[in-house]
Parts: sequence; structure tokens; C-alpha cells
Amino acid sequence: MRTALLGLILITACYAPRVQSGVACSENTGACPAGQSCVNGFCVYPEDPGGDAGFPDAPPGTVDTDKDGVPDNVDNCKTVANNDQLDEDGDKIGDACDLCPQVSDTGADTDGDHIGDACDPNSGVHDTVWLWNGFAAGLPAWSRSDHWTAAAGNVVTTSPGNTTMDGEYLVTQFTTSAPLDNFSATMTVQVTQEMGSKGDHSVGIEIWDNASNVQKGVDCGLDQGNGGTNSVVYLSDDFNNLNKSADYPWKPGDQYRMTIAKHAKTYTCIVVGPQGTTTLMGDSNVVPRDGNTVDVWAYGATAQYGSIQIAGKQ
Repeated sequence: MRTALLGLILITACYAPRVQSGVACSENTGACPAGQSCVNGFCVYPEDPGGDAGFPDAPPGTVDTDKDGVPDNVDNCKTVANNDQLDEDGDKIGDACDLCPQVSDTGADTDGDHIGDACDPNSGVHDTVWLWNGFAAGLPAWSRSDHWTAAAGNVVTTSPGNTTMDGEYLVTQFTTSAPLDNFSATMTVQVTQEMGSKGDHSVGIEIWDNASNVQKGVDCGLDQGNGGTNSVVYLSDDFNNLNKSADYPWKPGDQYRMTIAKHAKTYTCIVVGPQGTTTLMGDSNVVPRDGNTVDVWAYGATAQYGSIQIAGKQ
């Protein structure tokens, strides 16, 4: 009798319909169908590929190679799970599998280190990405000044500048066992409003030496006076040994990609935007020392930063 009953149970189990995962959890209780758990707002089977990550199943009858709930025919990373489908540079290659997530490029990777030639700080040798943040998760828990918020995949700050004489800064945090040399840091930034009626309106990215007896930095920045006057890109250090600039008619409302790179004593500042590309180079004695050595900043402006990537030798 027990054998017959067990057989009946097994047959019933084999033919019991499996409820499709991916349904939203109950708004009031978070409840899900039997066997499913509520993860990131969706009901999923823990044993399903992608289930532990909280991805719903793709629609029935579709192919989903990476099991992220997005069918291959619309997935911008078919072999890397990226349910968010984020695409910082708009090149239709998702950030999760884009060799240069901030640069719309051909995908060329001459040295095979999975950092595309267009954003590789050392083309020809193997590098690694020390930090990537597209700010999709909001404002990171990094050291910063007071006036930072997150909105629509950007981090945003407002610096009155002219009134308070204070700028706003956000210090990145990364970990690497490699010496802090032969590396680059790239951010995307847009000034949405210039604050105050006089003085500088500027944004930039900096490499900093935080030794107690030094406290000096090298800045790659955009600066202009009122109404777009004296609009420049500049590369300078706090030792007053490096001070280079070039005319660059940047405008609030446009987005720019700014890179600062260090190779031995030589620093490079590259700005790419609607007005073209400008590159400045020069030597400085600033020596970065740890994973808190790169920051982004604004002065006399409201600015939003879309992403930052730091890469260097392994």
C-alpha cells in the first residue's frame, strides 16, 4: 500500500504544473507562489539559473543564454547577466560586457586584457579595471563633502563657489596590489548650471598625494568665467610646477569625458566633448599612495557625474 501511494505521489509531482517565475511579489505581504521566494521585488525559484540573483524568467518560448530574464533578441549582453541593461555610452553594448563602457568604440582589444584599446591606459600590456561605477545603485559610501545626491543614474553636487569659496568633492575608493603608476581615471560629467556671478566655474578630476607632509594634487579640469568667457581645459598641480591650459569652448548642458593618466612623472589630461578632443601633458612630483587618491570635484557650478572608471597594470 505504501509503495502504491508513493508511486501516485511521484506521478502527481511529475505532472504538476510549474508556476512561471518573474511575477511581482505581493505588494502588501511580499508573498510568492509555493516554492518561490521574493528577491528584488520578483518571485523566483532559488534553483533556477539566475534565480539566486533575483532575475525573473524570460518570456516562454524565448532564448535567454545568460539567464538574466532578458531574451537574447533584445539583450545588450547576451552572455553576461545584466538584467538592468545599463549602457553608459549608448553603443548598444551593455556596461556589463562593454570593454570601454564610457566610450562608443569598435571593441578592439589588441592586448587581450578585456579593456578596449580606446580606454586602455597601457595598450600592449595586461591591465585591469580597479574601479567601475556607473552610479546605478545611487550615491556610493565614499568620502565626500556635504552636498551630494543621486538622481537618474548620476551623482549630483552644487557648489556656490563664489559665495563660500568652498568646492565640492567626492573621493573614489578602490583596491589594487599594483603600484599607483601607469594608470588612468576617466569620468563623464555635465555642468547643468553655473552658480554665482563672478569668479571661476569649474569641474574636474584629480590625482592626490595625501601624505601628511605633502597634501598636493594634479587637476584635469574645465574652467570658464561668466558667460563662457576664458573657457579652457587645464592641467595643473599644487606645486605650481605644472600649469598648462588650452582654449576649449565647453558649454553647460553638454556632456564631457575627462581622463587623467599617470605614467611615472608624466600626467596627461584628455577632454572629449562636442567641441572636439583636447590633450595636455606635463610632469609633476605628485605621487599617489593609496586607493583614496582619485577624486572628482566642482566649484561654482551644479554638476552631474555619470560614471567613473579607474584602470591600470595588474
